[in-house]
Amino acid sequence: MIDFEGSCYGDALKDLGAFIVEVEKLCFLKNLCIPLESLLSFYGAELSDRLKFCMTRRYMVIARYDEKAREWALRRLRELTRV
Repeated sequence: MIDFEGSCYGDALKDLGAFIVEVEKLCFLKNLCIPLESLLSFYGAELSDRLKFCMTRRYMVIARYDEKAREWALRRLRELTRV
C-alpha cells in the first residue's frame, strides 16, 4: 500500500477521476496522446456526472497550484463542463 496515512474507504470514482486527469496532464506535458475513451474503456467506466465532478475537482487543483499546466487545466475544465 502506498500513502497508508491517506488510505480510507471512499468513492472509487474520485480515485479514477484523479488518475485520468493526472495521466492526461502527463501526456500534455510530455506531448503524448492517450485518449480519454481508452482510459475509461480499460476500467470499464463511462464519463458519468459523478466522474466528471471528480475530474473537475482535480483540474481545479492543478489550475491553482501547477503553473506549467494551469492553462491546460483551465481549457480542460471548460471542455468538460460544456453543456
